[in-house]
Amino acid sequence: MASLVFSAASVEIEERPSRQPVPKGTYSAMITESEMKPTKRGDGRYLQLVWEITKGEHKGRMIWDRLNVENPNPTAVKIAQQDLAAICTAMGKGGIDDSDELHYKEITIAVQVSPASNGYEASNEIKGYAAPAGAAPVAPAAPAPAAFVDDIPGGAPAKPWEK
Repeated sequence: MASLVFSAASVEIEERPSRQPVPKGTYSAMITESEMKPTKRGDGRYLQLVWEITKGEHKGRMIWDRLNVENPNPTAVKIAQQDLAAICTAMGKGGIDDSDELHYKEITIAVQVSPASNGYEASNEIKGYAAPAGAAPVAPAAPAPAAFVDDIPGGAPAKPWEK
């Protein structure tokens, strides 16, 4: 138990922002937080992204996005990789080494409302990512060309069966 002296009479109660999902639409937003978290089953990890809407009537509202980057379901991983690639491309990045590189870069997100189900309230789901209007997204970097034996100093390394 904590000893606490508090008087509610001295506190002005302000109206809190709505907890209802934002309406379906496109919004300017940026990632303000990112964190790798274990999946509920513990057999994978997801990248949780917190998006903050930066303009318009819903400015300041947050939307949570989860990308299943490590999962036994290959379809979930493929979708996460496609979403992460779309985010990087919209931000003008060919790739990243750390999710912090995605923070505070404004892009456009397409948001839908998922209806309430299984005891959960209605929520927002991000269904698309795009460069802000007027910005040209960068194309993903091309893979490095293959090295030829003549390009390797000292020639080709010995094959395992030739050792």
